[in-house]
Amino acid sequence: MKPILLPFAASLSLASAGVVLTPTQDTDVYQFTTYPTSTTYSLGVNSSGGQGHSQKSLVKFNPTTATLAMTAAEIGTAKLRLYVLPDGSPSSGYGGTLVPGFVTVHAQGTAWTVAAARWSTFSPGTSLGTIGISQPSTETVAVWVELDVTAQVKAWVAGTAANNGFVIQAADETSTPSLNVSFASMETGFPPQLVVEKVQPKPFQVTGFSNSGANVTVGWNSESGKSYRVQESPDMVTWTTRQTVVATGTTSSATVAKTVYADGKGFFRVVVTQ
Repeated sequence: MKPILLPFAASLSLASAGVVLTPTQDTDVYQFTTYPTSTTYSLGVNSSGGQGHSQKSLVKFNPTTATLAMTAAEIGTAKLRLYVLPDGSPSSGYGGTLVPGFVTVHAQGTAWTVAAARWSTFSPGTSLGTIGISQPSTETVAVWVELDVTAQVKAWVAGTAANNGFVIQAADETSTPSLNVSFASMETGFPPQLVVEKVQPKPFQVTGFSNSGANVTVGWNSESGKSYRVQESPDMVTWTTRQTVVATGTTSSATVAKTVYADGKGFFRVVVTQ
């Protein structure tokens, strides 16, 4: 048991719980042929200034209450992470020379499969954000880029939006020089990641204490489902439980009648029991 004594409040450190998902499917599509590219190790994103040689990528994960072991309300942050492939020629296993620029990430509007993906498959919704790409990975330095996609993932888990994955595309199709970047696909040792962290509970601490007439009211930060004991002592040695509270939210409180001690002194504390 970890108590909090009044009037001094000691805090209890609570560790976060995170989950890393890898894709259930991913692919890139070359505009000129309208088909996915043959390089399954990479997810290409580039612009061609309207010349018909652009690439976009699709990535889908499966964030659910079951796969994350958390509800939508329990999600604190969700980040899409992508590994920038090293420079190199296609024959070397890498996706060409990186041309720096910006990519945008969108929620895909329609369902898709790798086998059936075509240029017309892309249906990007409102941009979820922009990622700046400035350098590729090297043999000694792994370059990961990430974007906060918390709101979208919460919507998927809550069932308020259909999960068709993400579209990754050039932020500006007319930029010069044309953007060219290759991210590692799910077939590599550096697959895309969806990193979901559980919301951080507030520290276990007393947040309020009031003394009114014959009663004392104590308030504290809590975790739903946990049990807390409000205890009283005349000397901070012997403690008597006055009330047990099972929390139903992130804050709890209890009002108890004070015991009248001979020397007029009394102490209260809150103890979490589970």
